[in-house]
Amino acid sequence: MTDKEWADPKKCHAHSKRTLEQCGRYPAEGFTVCKWHGAGASQVKNAAKQRVIIEEVEADAGAILAYEGLESMGDPLDELGKLASAAHAMMEALGARVNHLRDVTTMDDKGKETIRAEVILYERAIDRTAKLYEILVRAGFMERQVKIQEGTGEAVAMVLRRIFTRLQLTDAQQVLVGTVVPEELRALET
Repeated sequence: MTDKEWADPKKCHAHSKRTLEQCGRYPAEGFTVCKWHGAGASQVKNAAKQRVIIEEVEADAGAILAYEGLESMGDPLDELGKLASAAHAMMEALGARVNHLRDVTTMDDKGKETIRAEVILYERAIDRTAKLYEILVRAGFMERQVKIQEGTGEAVAMVLRRIFTRLQLTDAQQVLVGTVVPEELRALET
């Protein structure tokens, strides 16, 4: 193992070129090095400020989520499906606005013809929706949905069979069940 692998993360990350030992000084808040090893440089100061802000945001994030009563993300594939649905809805809404435009171009302040913002946003929504759908297809989202629906159908059928068995239907009623139940289930699809 090298000396850096044994380094104390709380101390200045700089190492002596001659002895290869870690600097023993402590860096200022947000810094990874001490003043002697570059903490005074403007780019190091800017990076330190950003590190402090990120640490504060990360520390507050858990408290904010708890305060707002937000739950963590569920199944990522289901969440992606919701996101794709939202993107599709946005695309449809923007498409309706574009369809009501008299002209897809407009003149800017300098008299130059430009494409209207609605058209640009609509094109972006199309691209975003297509990308999300492509991800869902590659991830097998539709096959997964079919399996879930099949499982639900099988569970419903099993429950119905148990109900009909417990009802102790006559032969004529059982024949009627074989006709009425499929008709009613098909009616749900329409």
